[in-house]
Amino acid sequence: NSLTIMIQYLRHLICTLTLTALSTITMNAAEANIQLASDAWPPFTNEVGKARLAIEIVHLALARSGYVPETTILDTWTIPSDLKSDKYHGCGAIWKSVEREKYLLFSKPYLESRLHLVGKKGSDVAAQIYLLYRVSLSHSLMHCLFNSKKGTTR
Repeated sequence: NSLTIMIQYLRHLICTLTLTALSTITMNAAEANIQLASDAWPPFTNEVGKARLAIEIVHLALARSGYVPETTILDTWTIPSDLKSDKYHGCGAIWKSVEREKYLLFSKPYLESRLHLVGKKGSDVAAQIYLLYRVSLSHSLMHCLFNSKKGTTR
């Protein structure tokens, strides 16, 4: 049947065109340099040779996708305005905010920072920290904020 032969031919043609397009995209991606910027925020971002976990993760992911990433570490925090003015392609470690969402596209989070409140054992501060041990600090802060709005303070 000529219709069946034509459909098979079109399938082969579509597969060939798709593979050609994908190989062209991959070749173009391999040639694409990605210019990123960040400030020094060890151990997440820093110069080459120093602790820079976030930058290494981002570079590895981009390299595996065929890109050549390069991150410039800036002395001052100008990243948002630099990204707005197209000075850099992106930043590998930046906090998400409503304002930034207006002009930046964010990936899903790829790293979680677990910061802890600490105090010297045996001090008055340590006793207060111990009380927070069983309750999340964010819950405690929200409780304080909620109560302070009612006019009470601690």
